[in-house]
Amino acid sequence: MKRILAVLLFGILMIPSLALAQKPEDPATKEDVRQFFKVVMVRRQMDAVLTAMRQQMPRMMADVIQKSLPNATPEEMEKLNGFFSDQYSQMAATMPIEEMLEAMIPAYQKHLTHGDLQELIGFYTSPLGKRIVSEMPVITTEAMQYASPVIQKWAEAETVKMSQQAAQFAESLRHGQNSKPVSH
Repeated sequence: MKRILAVLLFGILMIPSLALAQKPEDPATKEDVRQFFKVVMVRRQMDAVLTAMRQQMPRMMADVIQKSLPNATPEEMEKLNGFFSDQYSQMAATMPIEEMLEAMIPAYQKHLTHGDLQELIGFYTSPLGKRIVSEMPVITTEAMQYASPVIQKWAEAETVKMSQQAAQFAESLRHGQNSKPVSH
């Protein structure tokens, strides 16, 4: 009799938890997304991007410095690079990464279901998924190194275009024209 009562009591206690169990097509919960972030080590990935950016900064800033101070000595260049590196380190140290991650959750909830995230979590906890997560910071750093010259070339071209457009716009203002600069 005690056994039957125990089984019935257990069954009654389990009904609410069964009713609360999520189905794959249910919307993703915040906890689903947080678990996904943890499994794919999003925090570590963000740190890797920040580190890669910090490593690329001297190369990117050299051109800016060269244009701003064309006659800078190597010592001045070194000091300026150190200054920018320190500034970037301070900025990166205060970046609200946890707050950013929390702010990103709704995007994942909007596009992925509970089942989607469970499948992704399953994959990223598999041997291949773990390897991908492990290698991603190195891949990201290398990818940033390969992309940096492309980004720098693009940024230089865009800066030239913007300077030309600003000059044209300023000239049109001087001549009493109130037209907007031509965009590319």
